[in-house]
Amino acid sequence: MLRATLALAASVLISASAFAVPIGDIDPGDAYFLNELGSNSKVVVVRVDPSGNRVKIRRADGTTEWTSADRLLTSQQSTGAEVTEGLIWGAAIIAGACALSESCRKAATESDSKDKKTSP
Repeated sequence: MLRATLALAASVLISASAFAVPIGDIDPGDAYFLNELGSNSKVVVVRVDPSGNRVKIRRADGTTEWTSADRLLTSQQSTGAEVTEGLIWGAAIIAGACALSESCRKAATESDSKDKKTSP
């Protein structure tokens, strides 16, 4: 169970990287969401550096910073990324609960024992 949960979390993380906006589609003045852990912040692009694959952004509080263009998401992509993040957190909670559960550990041990017995 734990292995399957970790595999699911890894595949979801890999698919989340496919959400990024191509740098050729980004222009100064465009509004995006910045992919951040926990929530995505709305930002406006100030400058684009295609050779470095980075953009200068302005946050709602007026601060500016350079960041990777891969962190910019459209509104729809932001929603998808937040759902993906929720799935990862859910899988982590389930895996943690399973790791603490005696019956889950026992089932995993029995499963490993059966795998070893059936291996040639």
